[in-house]
Amino acid sequence: MAFGLLGSVIPQVGEDTTLYVGIQSSITKGKVSICNKNYNPARIRLGYKDGNEIKYFEYNREVNYEESLEIGTLHLSALTDLVVTSDQPGVNFLLYGETISDTQNPIRSGILGQVTSTGSDNQLLFTAPDGSKATTTLVLCNLGPDKATARIGIANAGLASFDSTEYIEYNVTIQPYQTYTRPDLKLDAGQSVIASSSDNSTVSYISHGTLDFSVSTDDLTVEGNLGIGTTARPGKRLDVIGNVAINDGGLSVNGIELLDPTGGFAIGITSVGQSVVSGPIKNLNFTNTENTFSYDPVNDIVDIDTGSSTGVTQDDRIGCAFVHFGGFEADLNIGTPGKFYEIFSHEDAAVDIEIGVNVVVDEDSVLVITDKNTFDSFTTPIAQTNLLSAQGFKDNIRAAFDEDAALTASRKVGYVMIPSDFQDSIACDIEDGVEVSIGDMCVLNVGGGGIGGSTPLDEIFAKLAHNDSHDAQIDAAIDAKELSTKARTADPLDNYFIGQSL
Repeated sequence: MAFGLLGSVIPQVGEDTTLYVGIQSSITKGKVSICNKNYNPARIRLGYKDGNEIKYFEYNREVNYEESLEIGTLHLSALTDLVVTSDQPGVNFLLYGETISDTQNPIRSGILGQVTSTGSDNQLLFTAPDGSKATTTLVLCNLGPDKATARIGIANAGLASFDSTEYIEYNVTIQPYQTYTRPDLKLDAGQSVIASSSDNSTVSYISHGTLDFSVSTDDLTVEGNLGIGTTARPGKRLDVIGNVAINDGGLSVNGIELLDPTGGFAIGITSVGQSVVSGPIKNLNFTNTENTFSYDPVNDIVDIDTGSSTGVTQDDRIGCAFVHFGGFEADLNIGTPGKFYEIFSHEDAAVDIEIGVNVVVDEDSVLVITDKNTFDSFTTPIAQTNLLSAQGFKDNIRAAFDEDAALTASRKVGYVMIPSDFQDSIACDIEDGVEVSIGDMCVLNVGGGGIGGSTPLDEIFAKLAHNDSHDAQIDAAIDAKELSTKARTADPLDNYFIGQSL
């Protein structure tokens, strides 16, 4: 907002000259100072443009040499021209004050009304709008060569109800080309200013000031849309600009208590297919292309889905394992600005391109497939065993399959992260009745995640806590050559096994 000197000009003799133009979405509150530096007395005019006409605050007012005239505070509407005139050279006009934002009011402040009275018939100058309180200054300017008298009244219920008890000025005398000002009149909503003058006079009445639509009440009912700090945009029942503070209570939306200072908080960022409900934090979803983070409070499981725009489903979950995706299910173009594309996979896993899918690598771009036997994306052992701990999400290591899980064509490499120092103490459990299946060219790593040491397959099987039938299933799978037995050779398997199902 502007403050201080707002505009100055020395107009050409006899020419209407713009001193200032009101700022968009603001009112201007300021004073005009007029200084005559010419040896001859000057007659000046000051007004604002109303279409093609000029309505005058001062008209042919005489200002002597070395004399200064200051006009009382004016309120100028947005985009309104303030115009000055002098019949002598060397007369300067200066406006100083401030501009004030005026976006919250349905009816703008500034120039509130204007009429020209030529006789005793009462005229309506201005009525305070519904829902407002008005503070207005009246400027009465005698445009004629003869003295005139003027009357001002405040009607409680409009022009038709105005009576003789409601005058605040009665036959006040205004000399030719002089101005009479009545400042700081207060009007409640529906109250009006009434104007009249002596017969055969020409008196201009201007009402300018501010409107206040703020409401002070214990109960507020608003029909339609409500804008706070702005005019409510179409379709917005409540439109708020600026910061919002809610203290000592709560916020209820559609009957759901979101913020309750006495009982904790429920916080959520909703995305497609997800919603925030009362109680503790249950869903925190990051809306982006194929990215969802979700907490299942029933099963106490955190899901991270980065491969499907449909969100987290049962197929996305392999319980306690972290997953590398291993297939292209949609067209992909690798090029500027994303010129580098890396896939984490495994030497015994495949990276598939589904039928009908096109993967294009532009010139000067790279597609890299990196074989990884460990999940070592983070530098500390704790972060490697618990990916979310690096982001401040503290949780114990999950090392049990308590519901069915699967590694499939698009999710080929999984990790169950148990630090090597504790592999003798912690078993990777498969609960009774739970099936963990591993598809063709898929790999499940069980163990330390590269933190130190390797675990042959026999030892991994020994640590799998399951019902008695699982041993027979494992032996049958080995006999049928559905399960790799490379770890039974001299070389350790480095914490992985592959096969059809376990």
